[in-house]
Amino acid sequence: MRALFLLLLAMSLFVASCQQSQRRSPDPLPQAASLLGEGRPWQAYNLLLRAQEDYKDQADYWFLRGQAALRCGNLNEAVRSLEIAVSLAPKEPRYLIKLGYLYVVTNCYSKAASVAKRLLEIDPKNPYAHLILGQVEAFSGEMEEARREIEHALAQNPKDYQLYLDAGDLYLLARDFSRAEAMYKEAQRLKPRNPEVYLAISNLYLVQGRLEEAEEQILTALKWAQKRGLPLANYRVYLAEFYVRANKPQKALAIFQELAKEEKNNPFYGLRLAEIAIMQRRFELARETLAALEKKFPELFEIPYLKGHLALLQGRYKDAIEFFAQAASMSEEDARVFFYLGLTQWLSGFRQQARINLKKAVSKDPLLVDAKLILAALEMEANEPTLARATLLDLLPYEPRAYQLSLALSLQEGDCLRARKEIDLLKKTGHLPPLFEEIYQLRCLLKSPRRERLPLQAWSLFRDHPEDLPRHLAGPKEYALALEAAIYREKGKKKAAQEVLAQMRKETPVSLYLKALAALENGSPQTAIYLLEETVSRVPFFEAEALLGELYLQEKDYRAAARAFRRALVIEPKDPLVLNNLVWTLIRMSQEEGKPLPEEAVKSAEKLLELAPNDPAFLDTVATVYHLTGMKEVACRTWRRARGLAPDDRVVSQHLSAACP
Repeated sequence: MRALFLLLLAMSLFVASCQQSQRRSPDPLPQAASLLGEGRPWQAYNLLLRAQEDYKDQADYWFLRGQAALRCGNLNEAVRSLEIAVSLAPKEPRYLIKLGYLYVVTNCYSKAASVAKRLLEIDPKNPYAHLILGQVEAFSGEMEEARREIEHALAQNPKDYQLYLDAGDLYLLARDFSRAEAMYKEAQRLKPRNPEVYLAISNLYLVQGRLEEAEEQILTALKWAQKRGLPLANYRVYLAEFYVRANKPQKALAIFQELAKEEKNNPFYGLRLAEIAIMQRRFELARETLAALEKKFPELFEIPYLKGHLALLQGRYKDAIEFFAQAASMSEEDARVFFYLGLTQWLSGFRQQARINLKKAVSKDPLLVDAKLILAALEMEANEPTLARATLLDLLPYEPRAYQLSLALSLQEGDCLRARKEIDLLKKTGHLPPLFEEIYQLRCLLKSPRRERLPLQAWSLFRDHPEDLPRHLAGPKEYALALEAAIYREKGKKKAAQEVLAQMRKETPVSLYLKALAALENGSPQTAIYLLEETVSRVPFFEAEALLGELYLQEKDYRAAARAFRRALVIEPKDPLVLNNLVWTLIRMSQEEGKPLPEEAVKSAEKLLELAPNDPAFLDTVATVYHLTGMKEVACRTWRRARGLAPDDRVVSQHLSAACP
């Protein structure tokens, strides 16, 4: 299972540097095996790709190709190749063992168990069959069954150090650290000079947080690898990855910089260097590294892929979309590319395109949880609850965020029975989002109209007798008091509302919002801003964000206003009033700083025009943006259209006469 452990490490990387080479070997299989032994899997994989036509009927070719793909991090290709190898040689234990391990890694547990049973039919004493079954039991949560399989395998082969390593891995999975360490130490006793043993122990120490001891074990593995004349690059990579996980990125960057210089014909090291630099926000180092790689390896899809990540982190969504689209065209089978393309399109407001690419990502890799969650959210937004529920279905047994989305969907549909069950479940697990209890009370206990905006405007049932509200609500007292105060405010009884709020020992987002409104009415905008900031720090709250932006705009704090309006638009992306306010904020900010109008203002104005094409006030905003960006004719036409819709609007008439005499 050591190969499996190294595979798990490779799975954590963005890059899978298996690209085509131009060289062709006259005897590819032995040369590919040699390249694998030298730690150069990407070259071995290229060699085998080009030899497929001549060797496609040979099982050893597909087995070797599967191993090379595995070492490159390409799991789907590895599984496919090994399945072909097994179909050509169905009784070869080596092929079945490797395929069984891969099925475990890719969560295909029933297939893994089936392979193990085939192994036992061929050889009833095969210890690796029992280990595969043990892994299936362990990943399925049946640790007692897993232990029995481990003990059975060890009893048959008490001197096989590899079995002890595998057993240690399974105990580590169960977080039985003492037994895991005992297994690894026994493997060390059997093979005291094997670097693999020390890597296994280092991983245990890393999981336990014993970082200094983990580092010492990796350095010992490096020492023995050097003494035995083994290729050191893989062990140095392992050390660098340890530094990444131990939060020592500078050391990791230094190792990959050295490897990139030493191994100029292997792009993996440069790609990983760029990736870590991006994660550490060393953007200039990442840009320079990718530019150098692009000159030497223009065919690598990872280059535009990582450029997309660089642009995404810098907020350059348009560039990110272009880079991810380029990467997708170069590697149409890579699910990650389509996920990030869809994610960036979603962030940019291109929801239909985002759905298309997220569906592609999910179809190519059903294990992309984040892709499914975003896709379900988009389906909910498009009012397609059946599709959203189907997308969330297989995530619900283990993913709290899926339950949170399902709860939001139940509340959106007015399915109060389902919502109550989901709230109780999320409460037990500690994953109930703030404000959802209040939303449930408003939409279910108070029978408010479906899809009505929160937290106010849903009080018809108790409007005449707000003092009776607490006894009707099942939630915490603070929620009931906040709702009671809201009703008093809606009835114009502001003093009564303040008295109710004064009874609260613990603030809720609704009570903070109501107190902010009261402070504003009492002529204390700074107090209102403070309370609203506290509100939005707790929950995504559209009304609070929108009001906060307006207050900052009045205070001429344009940057703070823009931040608040942007956050509000994340919650309600199609609210034209907030969009209009954001545009005017950007206009004022550019004028104050003496800078050109940002592209964000132009895009926001165009979206505003799309959302409200016949509103004269919003048309005035759009025309102003056109005018400031030099599009005079378009601006004048837009102002004339606004005046035609509102001939008595003095502001529109003034702008038109000043800009278009």
